[in-house]
Amino acid sequence: MGGSIIEETDLLSARLQSGYSIQTAAKSLGVTDDELEAYEANSESVPVSVAVRMARLYRRSIDSICFRSSDR
Repeated sequence: MGGSIIEETDLLSARLQSGYSIQTAAKSLGVTDDELEAYEANSESVPVSVAVRMARLYRRSIDSICFRSSDR
């Protein structure tokens, strides 16, 4: 069976490609600007509830967003 390959995008790229500033995205997600910056730097720390809101806001599947540390 041919499965589809999902291209992963990091959180910063997903936000920028969706056209959101850090301030607008943070407000829409119910987090502070500093929290969103921290999540973008180390996405392993994103709570599941916030990850789901990010996927919806950025109009991406949760599987297409890379939730792991940027130093890997």
